[in-house]
Amino acid sequence: MDLDKLQVNASIRSGWQAVDLGFLMARAWWRPLYAATLVPILPIAMLLLVVFAERPFWALFILWWLLPFWERLPLFIASRLQFDESPGIWASMRAFPLKDVLPWLLWRRFSIQRAFDNPVTVLEELKGKQRRARLRVLHGKYSDVALGNQFVCFCFELIACLGLMILFDFFTPDALDLKIYDSFDEVTLAGEWIYTLAALAAMILVLPFHTMGGFALYLNRRIELEAWDIEISFRNLAQRRRQAAAAAMLATVLLGGAIGLGLPGDADAAVEHNHDSARQLIEEVLSGPDFGEERVVRKWRFKVWSVEEVESLPEWLIDFVEWWE
Repeated sequence: MDLDKLQVNASIRSGWQAVDLGFLMARAWWRPLYAATLVPILPIAMLLLVVFAERPFWALFILWWLLPFWERLPLFIASRLQFDESPGIWASMRAFPLKDVLPWLLWRRFSIQRAFDNPVTVLEELKGKQRRARLRVLHGKYSDVALGNQFVCFCFELIACLGLMILFDFFTPDALDLKIYDSFDEVTLAGEWIYTLAALAAMILVLPFHTMGGFALYLNRRIELEAWDIEISFRNLAQRRRQAAAAAMLATVLLGGAIGLGLPGDADAAVEHNHDSARQLIEEVLSGPDFGEERVVRKWRFKVWSVEEVESLPEWLIDFVEWWE
């Protein structure tokens, strides 16, 4: 797990902020997430609807009961997208995690924290005592938020289902004579099909948001427990220090190269001189503008005074003579 590739800001959020982040992830990655939802569920749904053509409610019940199974592939793909990987649908299905499926379809089916607990089974692949110990650490203060995420998404499913049914009822021509209820206020076969298709569409529509809400809550808890934000800050600091050291090394190399260009070449350094050639070279240098210039400087000096006498003269006399000069 490379935290440098984490696609969200590794900061500690409140529980509902984490759920909101999960909904944003579902919006950002809606194409692969809905593809991961539709690819496994549509063939099974079509088969069940054909088998239970006279009782489509049974097909809907079976598909609804298998919800923990349908949530696994979107969760698996989102965990790869979170670290800047691009897993294909078919490659992800080959690596589809099937461990510990039966408990989720039996006694864990009505878990009120399913989306929050799923990553421990699907991503960490823990079970038994290890799973229970891990969940006790993760739950902490977010158990009520996980319950709220499941309840809110369930309400969204009901709203979407009722909205689709009302939409279908309003825009169905009367000439088709499709009635949801008969004269005894019982649901007709056409009504069962309408209820089933609307509920299935609502379930598929909300499933990625419910899964991503629990996954973001799981990520937020791990950031809080394992201090991902501090680790990433230290990694960024170390990266900046490495970049500064590399820049200093490059500047040193460039400066050394510039100094090396100013030194005599190998051809000049390899020339051997004898006594005559050395004298000629010295005379050429001395005859140049730096050494060949002659200048005559005239100044006043008393002829009879020696250096010793001058050094023994009073200071005021020396100052006067210098002023006079």
